[in-house]
Amino acid sequence: MTAHVAGFGTSHALGGAHGSELTGAALAALALLLVAAVLLVAFAKPRHLTRSEATSLLVRALPGSGSLTAFAGLLAVGGVAAFAGLEALEGHDPLAAGWVLVLVPLIAVAVALLVRILVGRLADLGLRLAALAGDLNFAVPRLTMLAASAAPARPSHISRGVHRGRDSSRSA
Repeated sequence: MTAHVAGFGTSHALGGAHGSELTGAALAALALLLVAAVLLVAFAKPRHLTRSEATSLLVRALPGSGSLTAFAGLLAVGGVAAFAGLEALEGHDPLAAGWVLVLVPLIAVAVALLVRILVGRLADLGLRLAALAGDLNFAVPRLTMLAASAAPARPSHISRGVHRGRDSSRSA
């Protein structure tokens, strides 16, 4: 999206008539990835991660298995492919803009660096969520005991043969 704005300005919308839907889908996918990263840290198998372990877990989950060069390379290839696809969707020649082959890799390196910085923040959020889940975990068994049961309520200390109250079989 940044390469499109840099190359064409606001002369036409990204993705043509479908631009707003594509942008919305991209932002929703980004939000889901951020939430997934926080949940990955919060509910990781070793329940007591340090900040560096949580950050390492997220870095290894990135494309390229934690390598900044591989991650930036994958972003660049994906960025060029996405740019070409969007230009084709707009009815333009996908690779007519040669500048895209220079600009997209530069943007990919910047995004890869930004992601590496944000991974620490996401790890912190995940650890805070894990701490909150641990605090809530103490309350769950108590809440479960208070939950409504499908079985009819009957005191356990009363045997089934004993009836309390007036006996209707006796006549006065």
